Amino acid sequence: MSHPMLSVLLMLPAGFTTLKETLRKLEFQVTALAVSYDIHVIDVSMPANTSSRSNEDETAARTATNGYGTALRTALRVVSGSYALTVEPQHLADQEAIARLWAHRDRCGLVIGSRYVDGGEAHLPFLRRALSRVGNQFLKWLLSLKINDFTCGLRLYNRAAVMETVLQADHVDVLVESAVCINAEGWPIQEVAFRYAAQSGNPWLVDQFRVGRALISTFARMWVLRNSPFSADYDERAFNSWIPLQRYWQRARHRYLVELMGAAAAARVLDIGCGSSRVIRGLDRSIGLDIQLKKVRKTKPHVSAVVQGSLARLPFKSESLDVVVCSQVIEHVPHEVVDWHEIWRVLRTMRPSRGMSSSGRTGSSTRRDMSVSTSITTRLVA
Repeated sequence: MSHPMLSVLLMLPAGFTTLKETLRKLEFQVTALAVSYDIHVIDVSMPANTSSRSNEDETAARTATNGYGTALRTALRVVSGSYALTVEPQHLADQEAIARLWAHRDRCGLVIGSRYVDGGEAHLPFLRRALSRVGNQFLKWLLSLKINDFTCGLRLYNRAAVMETVLQADHVDVLVESAVCINAEGWPIQEVAFRYAAQSGNPWLVDQFRVGRALISTFARMWVLRNSPFSADYDERAFNSWIPLQRYWQRARHRYLVELMGAAAAARVLDIGCGSSRVIRGLDRSIGLDIQLKKVRKTKPHVSAVVQGSLARLPFKSESLDVVVCSQVIEHVPHEVVDWHEIWRVLRTMRPSRGMSSSGRTGSSTRRDMSVSTSITTRLVA
């Protein structure tokens, strides 16, 4: 049996009673997408109460759930669709919202129905709306992510992106965690307008003390991830850092490399260990290379070409490049991995007007190799 294109996760709060009518509305909106799908009905408040319906197969499946985050994490792992849509009964009032999310699925790891972008609406009691806006702006600022609505549960997940993450949150804090983790893997995140009309109260915040404690804990973990090299956009964020010393260092390094490359704008330039840095942006014939797929994914929209590969074995023909940049890389890898002969192999024939140098801290053994390499190389390695 072929897998459906879309798995729909209908998240039900405690005490929900109008399932039949909700399913009818949901199926009407999903059927309009003209794709194969299955629907999983999840009662978050009760364990072992998950049922499944499909437009191709009416068989049912049951899975234990316990808490919004636990239910979502479990469902995202076990459903078979290429995409997973999470929806709550009150989201169905905007009859075009699901279609808008689906239209933006290409190349995105996550599409969020947002109440706080142009065209979005949040019909909430004044105090609840104010707290929601302030809380989301707080998350946007401290996590340095261009997301206006972290807490809306109407989402379309690319399951390929989900499978690269390790989610841990058990409550609604999983919404923040999933967005940060998917971004950390280099996947684009898109927000589309969503018109939200709240029902009385918030069924997911019944135990506000426990949820609040979970949100604080998850935020602390996500803040650490956002500020670590394990996040795909680490280099880009460092360039624009609000910490003066970090911003100064990264921009001074960028100026130095640009000056060192000189007239390289018309040359074929390779940046080894490019990460998400700005070194080769704007160069028409530039190529980025990084060993981490998430960094390659993040850099791809900004350079003419980017490939995944290793410093020890460059995936290029001999004498196919004019300039090689290797900045803030060699000090982070074992000495035996740094093969200057491999870098020399891909550079074109020597010209007297060029030179080779390296930026970054190095050990004494690396400096000995650098002194030899500098004397025999006529291309730029910075």
